[in-house]
Amino acid sequence: MTDQRPQSGERAISELQISTCRCLAQILEKRRNLDWLRLNRPEWLALPGQRELLYGVLRHYLSQRHRVSGLLAKPLRSKDSIIMYLLIVGAYQLRYGKAPAYAIIDSCVNACAPLSRPWAKGLVNGLLRRLDTETPRPEDAPTQEELSLLASQDHPAWMSNLIQATYPTCAEALMMANNERAPMTLRANATSQTRDQYVARLSEAGILHRTMEQDSAIVLTSPQPAASLPDWREGACAVQDLSAQFAAPKLMEFLRESQNPEVAPVVLDACAAPGGKLFHLYEALCASFATFQLFAIDNVPQRIEDLTSVGERLGHLPDDRVDIRCLDASRLEDGDLPTFDAILLDAPCSGSGTMRRNPDIRLLLTPERLVEHSALQLKLLQQLWQRLRSGGTLLYCTCSMFEEENDQVIQAFSQETSEAQPLSLQLSRGQATAAGWQLLPTDSMTDGFYYAALRKADTA
Repeated sequence: MTDQRPQSGERAISELQISTCRCLAQILEKRRNLDWLRLNRPEWLALPGQRELLYGVLRHYLSQRHRVSGLLAKPLRSKDSIIMYLLIVGAYQLRYGKAPAYAIIDSCVNACAPLSRPWAKGLVNGLLRRLDTETPRPEDAPTQEELSLLASQDHPAWMSNLIQATYPTCAEALMMANNERAPMTLRANATSQTRDQYVARLSEAGILHRTMEQDSAIVLTSPQPAASLPDWREGACAVQDLSAQFAAPKLMEFLRESQNPEVAPVVLDACAAPGGKLFHLYEALCASFATFQLFAIDNVPQRIEDLTSVGERLGHLPDDRVDIRCLDASRLEDGDLPTFDAILLDAPCSGSGTMRRNPDIRLLLTPERLVEHSALQLKLLQQLWQRLRSGGTLLYCTCSMFEEENDQVIQAFSQETSEAQPLSLQLSRGQATAAGWQLLPTDSMTDGFYYAALRKADTA
């Protein structure tokens, strides 16, 4: 009897599986992140289906590995790890995918040869068929108990323990939130139109959305390619998470409190790439001051180029009021920069608050990296504090949800710096901490994000 099943469909599934396995090999064996893949292996992430499958597998990699490992008679050899990735991809698709089980299993079997492991066809076929008998259908909604168990399993044990220790009342909800998809939030370009005007353009294009409490923030009901948005190439908007859209208004609030309105402010964005907060700050300065000087630094030339391209698309560059330099904020020399009235330090961090957007973090981050980040963050504060004038404000932020990179860093710096005065800081979302303010992805509209503000007292 002739096999009437859609062979071309299975080939397409196999191709998605193969590219996902290759991405997993780079992430897990070479310790390379999604940004590296986008830059160096764009063909593996070019299609929406490739991105959707990889991101889904990364979110649920640890729980699916647990399921697969339980059915293996013995562990696979390290040189055959690509087959383990294939089995995990197949397990994920059986639980969460839309294709029929036979198509998923057959395409995994067919992927063995292109992955240079034809001998594994029998193993893959047998294990996935066994797994299929134990797997609920994707249309069967998981119970709350299953979601909770999976959420815990989908985080490394050390991370799960740290989350539970840090957020004992909402740890389960937080880990479940990390397994969800993040919203796509826009910032209307305030120098070219009002938010209401851009909202009208979205409505004309039939793009469903809602406005948020931030003056320029718009959340799309369904994410879509940024380039397909109305007037994207003309710079009408930028993609920026709601949690990050608090930075510029909050720094401007502190700046207006301390700045003589007759004096043009000098402001620094100390870790400026990729440019979202920088150009939001530019728009806010344009609205509040007749003239100003805005400096932006980053220590990677390519990121400076990318940042400049963003500014040009938005119509904010070139501008004599904006000075962009390639400098390392942790190693500044005398004469590198002037003294500033306000500094925004969006410090390099684990990115743990953005695991919905960057699910590779849960597989790459280690406790040792948290220690390394906190040391760098403290060094950045120490360096930049020397460039802040008396009476000026430094706004510190990270996209982390861990105290090691947030309160503990601010408290350590404040204890060694007598003129560092903590400022009261409150946002419309999130919660107060001992030294600042924490946003969490349990709020479906925000990433995990931290803010703290310090004013430099006059010690003369």
